[in-house]
Amino acid sequence: MSWRRDRLINPVRLRPSLSSARTPFMKNVQIIDGADNATFSVFQATAEEFAAIFPDGRDIELIEDLIERLGEEAASSVLIPIWERPILKRDALGIHGTLFYDNEHRRDHIPPSKREVDWDDSVVNQAQRRLFSRHR
Repeated sequence: MSWRRDRLINPVRLRPSLSSARTPFMKNVQIIDGADNATFSVFQATAEEFAAIFPDGRDIELIEDLIERLGEEAASSVLIPIWERPILKRDALGIHGTLFYDNEHRRDHIPPSKREVDWDDSVVNQAQRRLFSRHR
């Protein structure tokens, strides 16, 4: 089943004044979805929201797995405030996690640990292998 952001939340009109505001102590989450516009927007999450989406040191999550783990109501309560905190990519000081929507087909390519540093060596370049091996 495919999950879309608008299925989890009531459509919310994002306030432009929030789009470039950097908020301290927030984690940046990039949304990778199947939309034709390919914006792959970034939103800010509190430490608590981030931990709910990415537990146990993860930095990758599929929306289907989030909903299975938390339930649709709890997942919505975590995600609704995040959609109110977009940030421009140029203002983001790093991407702390990636949340995939409409990407069930990528499941077999994502490390089982859902940690970026655990990508299979065959799918990353030598510099990434060295970097990831230092952080495992």
